[in-house]
Amino acid sequence: MKHNPYAPKVPCHRVIKSDGSISGFSGSDPKNIKKKIALLRKEGVLVKNNKISKEFIVDVKKFI
Repeated sequence: MKHNPYAPKVPCHRVIKSDGSISGFSGSDPKNIKKKIALLRKEGVLVKNNKISKEFIVDVKKFI
C-alpha cells in the first residue's frame, strides 16, 4: 500500500497494525507517520501515543 498512487482518495491510511498502533505510510519515515496520523484525526479518529482508540478499530476478518 505504500505505493498507492491514489492516496488519500483510496484510504490506505486507514490500515493499522492489529494492536492498534500506527505503522508505515508511504514508507517508514517519521514524517509520513505524522501525515497518516493527521489524516486519521481529520476523519475524527482518536489517536493517542501513536495508537488508535479501540472504538475505531474494525476487525475485517469478521466480514470474511
